[in-house]
Amino acid sequence: MEPESQTSAFVLAVLSRLTQGAATMGTTLAAMSAWGRAREGGSTRSGEREALLREWAA
Repeated sequence: MEPESQTSAFVLAVLSRLTQGAATMGTTLAAMSAWGRAREGGSTRSGEREALLREWAA
């Protein structure tokens, strides 16, 4: 798969997860909140953020 196709598939997977409904949104917000608290006071590297999104989108 071409890199652009991989990126498009990844973006579509993330968007799909965002639109799955209220139960998923609550879980997502809780996960994002926990992730943010664990990294409070600093910014993660782009690779770490991307890995989190890939895990979440799967």
